[in-house]
Amino acid sequence: EMPVAVSLNEIRQVRTGSLVAEGMTTEFYYVLDNNHKQLNFRKLGEPLSFFPGTYRVNVNNTIRNADVFAGRATKLMTGNLFVAGLTDELYYVTDTAGNALNFQKLNNALALFPGPYNIQVNNTHMHGEVVAGKLTEFNTGSLTLRGSGSGYYYVFDNTGKQLNYNSLNRWLSFFPSEYIVKLGASTQKATVVAGQQTSLEALN
Repeated sequence: EMPVAVSLNEIRQVRTGSLVAEGMTTEFYYVLDNNHKQLNFRKLGEPLSFFPGTYRVNVNNTIRNADVFAGRATKLMTGNLFVAGLTDELYYVTDTAGNALNFQKLNNALALFPGPYNIQVNNTHMHGEVVAGKLTEFNTGSLTLRGSGSGYYYVFDNTGKQLNYNSLNRWLSFFPSEYIVKLGASTQKATVVAGQQTSLEALN
């Protein structure tokens, strides 16, 4: 809001400025005032008009301040984070303090303001830097244990921490590394390679 005094029969012009968050996805940006009240939202690349002032712009829970000036266009640029995979699972993004920001299906991008982020797929982690106007890409590989019956296999890292589990013959995505696969009392080592499927046979 901007208070304006107008006398009888007077015409007074009040000028706005425009604000836009640019990006390469069809996601939305949200504009808030300094009291964190949401004012409006729009798809990335589509501008909004505001009275001059300082606003907060939110894209997938990443925040930037933006100054709007009368008669001028203020542009903020996001970058894209993309995690490729061979399953339809999800990846999760947190900031460096561990605060959850958003999640997305593998092979789909998330728009974020530039900065460092942590990415998680089935409790395996990578660290990445998002750059304005650019795509930051990570690749996973997939792992399965083949066998008969309806049992479950469990995947651990090399410290013995359980990462996830799945039914026999179904795939899980992980960032490239060495893992331990367990079925009942039997264990096997597995190497996950980016962009490749690793298939183990269940031991009798």
